Amino acid sequence: KAVVSTQSTGINHRVQAFKSYSDELRRCIPDILIMVMSILNKLFKTASKSGNSLFGAQNKQAQKIRDQAKVVMRFAGMLPYSMPGDTHAQLSMLDAPMRY
Repeated sequence: KAVVSTQSTGINHRVQAFKSYSDELRRCIPDILIMVMSILNKLFKTASKSGNSLFGAQNKQAQKIRDQAKVVMRFAGMLPYSMPGDTHAQLSMLDAPMRY
């Protein structure tokens, strides 16, 4: 099963499952979140460049990736775990280009 949710329907389930994870896995979550957001960021850039846009509207693939990034950000904020301070900053930096 997925450790990180990219679908809004699975976010609460993944947050609940987080509580049952071992400490070893929980300590890896910040790095996993950053890796997932890095992948989404690169996919978004590729989809945005390849898609035809009309008056700045993104294509459907770019929108889907943007929605997945929003779910990852919500998931990170809902975790009952104190992540290193720079984790949220890195996630926000990766998410920012997908917001506009």
